[in-house]
This record gives sequence, structure tokens and C-alpha cells, in this order.
Amino acid sequence: MSLVPLPKVPTDNLYKFLALSGVLLIVFGAYWPAHEADQWYARVDAWTERQAIHHVRTDIDRGLVWKAIDSRAKALANPTDTAKANAAEEKLRELAESEMQFEVADRQAWKEEAAKNTVERDVLERMGKQALTRTRICWLLIGVGFLLAMFGFWRWYFKIQVHVDRAYAAGVFGKGESKTEG
Repeated sequence: MSLVPLPKVPTDNLYKFLALSGVLLIVFGAYWPAHEADQWYARVDAWTERQAIHHVRTDIDRGLVWKAIDSRAKALANPTDTAKANAAEEKLRELAESEMQFEVADRQAWKEEAAKNTVERDVLERMGKQALTRTRICWLLIGVGFLLAMFGFWRWYFKIQVHVDRAYAAGVFGKGESKTEG
């Protein structure tokens, strides 16, 4: 009974594969955190813009209410000036009516937007905390990639390429043959 011999593993290609895989790990380890940081900063900018718009809306509403309350308080502080007190009370009533006319759907949408902004803030905080873990992973990938690249190139050159170069220089390869250096 004859056994079929196992094919020889092409070590030349294996070492090159290890070396190139290491280089790819180095490139990925350097690219990934920069890509993630760009996405994070874009989300932070969008969230900041939404928060600013929300605060402006809130400040406008609060400003109108406080202005009306302040004028009402000033008018009521001087009880002899009933015309001013009545005008301030009328202004406060108009403000309340305009506030009532503000549609419920708009208020609901505004509240939903505020809730989304709160959730987005929490997500951004978590992403910021995960940045340290991503950085550590990337340094590990870069280190493993460097080791793979050095091992692969070293073994390919000293185990295979040096001998192929010597054989080529000695004239072992004729005109019809070619060297198998990859």
C-alpha cells in the first residue's frame, strides 16, 4: 500500500503572506481610530448644533414669559398706575393665549427632540469612553502586525531568497528555466 505524499507547503508564499498580512494590520491599526474619531466628531458637531437650536427656542419662550412677568411685577409694584397694570395684565393674557395657540403637535415634537438629544448625549459620552479601548486594540494590532511583517520578511529573505539568489548567481538556472523567487 503506497501513501500519497502530502504536497509541500509553498513556504515562499506563506512567508510573504505573513509579511503582507502584518503590513495590512499595521495600516488598519493606524486607520481605524482616525476613522472612528472623524465619525465621533461629526456626531458631536451635529448634536451641538441641535442643542444650540433647542436652547435658542427655549430661551425665546423663557425670555418672553419673563419679560411679561417682569413688566407685570413692575406695574403691580406701583398700585396707583392702574393703566400700566391693566396693560401689563393684558400683555400677559395675550402671551398666554399665543402660548395656548402653539400647537400640541409642535410641543410634542419639541419634547421628542429634547429626549433624542439627551439619548444622543449619552451615546456620545459612551463612545468617548470607548475611544481608550479602541486605541489599545489598535496598538495591539499594530504590534502584532509589526511582528508578523518582520517575521515574514525575515524568514522569506533568509530562508528562501538568499538561496535563490546564490543559485542564480552560480548559474544554476539556465536560459529556459526561471528562478522561483515570487
